[in-house]
Amino acid sequence: MARGAKTTEPTEAAAAPKRPRKPRAPKAAPAEAAAGPAVDPEHPTPGQPPAPADPGKTCANCVTPLVGHYCHECGQQAHLHNKLGHLLHEFVEGIAHFDGRLWRTLPLLAWRPGRLSRDWIEGKRARYVAPLHIFLFAVFLMFTIPALIHYPEGDAVNINGVNVVKGKEARELMLKQQHERVEAMKANPGEPVDGPEKFATDAEAVIMKKVENFDYYFYKVKTLLYKLSFLMVPVSMAILWLLLIYKRGYSLYDHATVTLYGLGFLSLLVALGFMLPPGLRGVWTFFWMLFVPVHVVRHLKVAYSMSWPGAVGIGMLMGFLTLIGLGLFFAAVVALGVFG
Repeated sequence: MARGAKTTEPTEAAAAPKRPRKPRAPKAAPAEAAAGPAVDPEHPTPGQPPAPADPGKTCANCVTPLVGHYCHECGQQAHLHNKLGHLLHEFVEGIAHFDGRLWRTLPLLAWRPGRLSRDWIEGKRARYVAPLHIFLFAVFLMFTIPALIHYPEGDAVNINGVNVVKGKEARELMLKQQHERVEAMKANPGEPVDGPEKFATDAEAVIMKKVENFDYYFYKVKTLLYKLSFLMVPVSMAILWLLLIYKRGYSLYDHATVTLYGLGFLSLLVALGFMLPPGLRGVWTFFWMLFVPVHVVRHLKVAYSMSWPGAVGIGMLMGFLTLIGLGLFFAAVVALGVFG
């Protein structure tokens, strides 16, 4: 080694390998910057766009973690449509879904009503239309069809040798004759009447006065029938509860299910009768009177697990009490519409 050459002994620090530096993680963007400006659905600012549906794993309605295609908390669908074409798809799907349930419900309602009520009571409900919806739908048809379908009245009635068409002309002729009779009595007053005869005369005068405005009072009574038709539901429920109080395990909800399906079916039969021409309504009424008792007995037998003799007995008692209830109901509605 030459003199004066510097020794190059490696130091401990120089001999140690350098540690690689860890890459710095990028700074996370603020949450507001990543998600955009906060959107307040209750108090939006002017020009603020609506919040987009969350396509993630939480429900856009209640922010519940999703498991499956529907939220288990609120029932909303996980996949939300946000295009114009989806509106038409949802419309068609909704109608088809309702029609599918309707066409599964109506055949059972007509031919196996007890099975329908039994399935609904036992919780098998997704495939059927709810009993309340059937009842409201049938009542709507029963009062709407007569206003939409009009058949010419061809039957004529002979009044004092004059052939007039039944309806408005017959009422006008009857009122004319009644006025002539009243005017004749005023011109030649006989002995004063009292007691039952006076009451009958006064009642006849009141009735004639109401008949003069027949169309008005008929409309009032029809409107009241439509508004108060739901009152037949608690009346029928009370009859069922009274007759089947010995049957354990059936609640008022079960009686309401049987009542709504039963009254809904009867209302549908009446609505179908209004669609027929006048010449066929008598045949339809005859069929209706024969079919309805059998329908009620079969409904009671299966819905309440009864024997045939028990169902027939309960059905007869129920029919008798229902006729009384219907008579009182119609009398009250007519009195309220005419004299109220």
